[in-house]
Amino acid sequence: MDNQCPMCRGEGYSIGSLGNLEWFRCRQCGWEFSVAVDHPAVPPAPPNQPESPSVEQLEEWESEGGCEATDGCWVEPDGTCEHGCKSWLLVMGLI
Repeated sequence: MDNQCPMCRGEGYSIGSLGNLEWFRCRQCGWEFSVAVDHPAVPPAPPNQPESPSVEQLEEWESEGGCEATDGCWVEPDGTCEHGCKSWLLVMGLI
């Protein structure tokens, strides 16, 4: 991944990702920039985990104000459970 600042060619450090973009801030000049990254559309579920939820299931969870994490724990839609598993909405790149 190219994390070189397009303004000053300084080194950028990651400040997060959104969709298929990884965002960086330059250590030298402070400029914020993004780099496109390829992510699989939906990572496969771990062998002992259920398959990805259906759209209907995601809508039901949304109406309940939360979401299941990939291990089945109940979390905020953009949350991670105490075991370190992300919500399905995060894993699927929907938020």
